[in-house]
Amino acid sequence: VNDNDGHIELKRGLCAVLETIESSGSFLTQDLGLGLAIPGLNIAGLGNIRLPISADDAKAITQCCDRSPYGKGSETLVDESVRKTWQLDPGQFSLQNPLWQQQMDDVVDDAVTGLGLIAQPDEVQAELYKLLIYEEGAFFLPHQDTEKADGMFATLVVCLPSKHEGGTLVASHRGWKIAWSTASSSEFSFSWAAWYADVIHEVRPVTSGYRVALVYNLIHRPLVGLGISGVQTDKLTHLLESWVSDCSGNGQSDHSAWDHHINGDCPPALVYVLEHQYTVAELSFDRLKGVDQVRFGELQKACQGLDFDLYLANIEKT
Repeated sequence: VNDNDGHIELKRGLCAVLETIESSGSFLTQDLGLGLAIPGLNIAGLGNIRLPISADDAKAITQCCDRSPYGKGSETLVDESVRKTWQLDPGQFSLQNPLWQQQMDDVVDDAVTGLGLIAQPDEVQAELYKLLIYEEGAFFLPHQDTEKADGMFATLVVCLPSKHEGGTLVASHRGWKIAWSTASSSEFSFSWAAWYADVIHEVRPVTSGYRVALVYNLIHRPLVGLGISGVQTDKLTHLLESWVSDCSGNGQSDHSAWDHHINGDCPPALVYVLEHQYTVAELSFDRLKGVDQVRFGELQKACQGLDFDLYLANIEKT
């Protein structure tokens, strides 16, 4: 496609409008110092664990744990130079307080709001994944979470009362960083954070004590279409109309989307790079994340009635 003035202005105009459409949330959301009812943590072989978790109890729990692995491509490896953490699978412990799940439903609602995801309340569930213990010197180098279940879009971590220092989680996305430090409220309070699965994050070394956390997979399985109000739809529609006009003016009113013979004034297609990354399994319009979801919603409205098609694709650049 020729980079003539009309083509460049069309691209600049669409990018400028899309970039003004922002999400109501962030790539990481958190809350500290919460007073929640105890989960009723019971560990096979140890019994009920009191809160706040004492150093002796935390050490005893580690004796029941396995070292946490990490994913490297299609492999799952244990390498303490990359990740040094203890873990229990859900089959090795239980949360016996029935009030805990009710509280978690409220936490999930807050997490969805904080992440800026547009979803009905009953469309998002938290599936318990692991219990993790970070002892002194434990850490996890920068990484992305694996999408471990159909519909998983984010990770939710709830830190239990257990005094520690260090262990700050630092998340970064497209040049921005957010830190989640649990140490200051760790002895007597709960805290939680949630972040999108494609966000790069790390856990800095714990310098003393034990950081004990419940890890949940946040699952979104949409039941209805997007209900997004249009803020910039009219501007997008106007730009797309100018694209149609350029094509019609060049005798190409019945053009194919990938027709290489279209005049340079009328590009056959434009590619817009999304803010988040998606696996092949999760690449669908109803599973877009955050600002991608909002921008698609408005762009979809603008395309309706103008004979434009929207496609999602993974691009690999080498």
